[in-house]
Amino acid sequence: HLVEASLRLVGERVPQSRPAIRMWIAIETVFLVLHTLFPFAVRKKTRLSEEDRFKLKIFSLAAHMYWFLDISKGVRLHLRALNVADHMPRGGEIASLYAEHGPACALFGMEKRAVRFIGLALSIFRELHSLSGEAHTLVFYAVVLLRFSRFRKAVEVSQEAIEKVKRAGSPWDLHIAGFQQAYSLYCLGELEKARDLSK
Repeated sequence: HLVEASLRLVGERVPQSRPAIRMWIAIETVFLVLHTLFPFAVRKKTRLSEEDRFKLKIFSLAAHMYWFLDISKGVRLHLRALNVADHMPRGGEIASLYAEHGPACALFGMEKRAVRFIGLALSIFRELHSLSGEAHTLVFYAVVLLRFSRFRKAVEVSQEAIEKVKRAGSPWDLHIAGFQQAYSLYCLGELEKARDLSK
């Protein structure tokens, strides 16, 4: 498997059995809690190496894939990525991971944490003047809002995301933002607007 081979290439474990995956989810969760409670004890790097960037990119790609194929592997990889990122300086790669953490938290009903990490990601991307990063994060924000039935806010955020994605984003982001907006309008009972957006 190419993604798993890439993870091994950068020195990462790739557990396969269910018990091993569950064990590593528990271990990564404990470390994440410790990093949250004792942030002063986390040693930070001063800069990201190319290997660090590659590792975070592989984590992101693998977690995206596993969310649809094997959610336990996706959760394990995502938690591992967060723990690795805790040792790295603020930057676009970290912001992207925080943006991905929003929908991951929403999946497990953690609304406040989801919104907080989306906010952190937006803050970093705005500091970096990264329009594409901000657009991508707003798409994830709309996903989170829709998950918690905050339909009116989801319509507003989706519209903002669409405007930014059109300037600096991907067709995938544009499609997802449009879907979130149309579905939110449908849930609000605004059927004509939802139908028009769906065309």
